[in-house]
Amino acid sequence: MTDLLLIGLVVSVLVLLVLVIGLLRRMSELGLELESLEELEEIRSSLAELTSEVQRRDLHEQLRARLTEMTESHRRLAAGFTRLEETVRDQAAASAVPAAAAESVDTQPAALVIRHLTRQGFASVQVLTELSRIEGRSGRVAFEARKGGVMHKGHALVEDGRVVDQKLQSAYSAFP
Repeated sequence: MTDLLLIGLVVSVLVLLVLVIGLLRRMSELGLELESLEELEEIRSSLAELTSEVQRRDLHEQLRARLTEMTESHRRLAAGFTRLEETVRDQAAASAVPAAAAESVDTQPAALVIRHLTRQGFASVQVLTELSRIEGRSGRVAFEARKGGVMHKGHALVEDGRVVDQKLQSAYSAFP
């Protein structure tokens, strides 16, 4: 009976040894799977870093594109201002307004008449009276102007910086 017990004990130990070896192998496999999972976690964090880097670069590219657009707009705007300054300078030189009259050109009778007629729809207003003949902010200003393709001649009476009266005659009214 002791032999039987001894054989049973040996068989039990062998079975136990086989089970322990199986468990160790399984634990080794689980360890490898765990390492794979840790590698996946590293891959996930690397992917998150790459995603944020791509977003930063995309934002950087968008900002660069906007800056380029704004720079081009600024150049066009500066060129437009330069052309406008040249046009204004050319028109100022062409108008040949005396320096003394240029100081208060908005309150001069000629400027008041031009503004008054322009508001009434006249175009190409030309003042015929010499500015030196008008004293102060009052006087009679003769002019020619076009409205609807028809030339008009007339004069306006300016008193204290206001147009108080005007007389107009169209070119075709002179003929019967």
